[in-house]
Amino acid sequence: MRITITDATGADAEVGTLTATVKASADLKNAPNTSQASTSTSPALDGSFGDREGPAIKAIVADDPDNNDSIYSNGDTITVRFSEPTNKPDPTPATSGLTRDETDTIFAFSQYLGDDYRGEWVNRFE
Repeated sequence: MRITITDATGADAEVGTLTATVKASADLKNAPNTSQASTSTSPALDGSFGDREGPAIKAIVADDPDNNDSIYSNGDTITVRFSEPTNKPDPTPATSGLTRDETDTIFAFSQYLGDDYRGEWVNRFE
């Protein structure tokens, strides 16, 4: 039997803890109806109610805010956009963004970005 929850208000069902026991009054027997009524108790609930994936990178966008040239150079930006808000606003709002080392604790880049750069959370998506 599959049980679908239609209102989980006040519930505390936990994987690894919840069990189910057949009530004797249910008179649940085998299909040929030749067994005694079951009062069996299940093992603890197994599985998962869903492991939510973390925010996915939706886009990575290059920009040259001053439009001074058409090559990768000082002042250019790379913006990483996520699929949903993140829990990582700028941890150092009193200073201007994140250092290279702080940025590198968040991202691993497939190519060398240069000797120095800084990161800044623009909003919870980027």
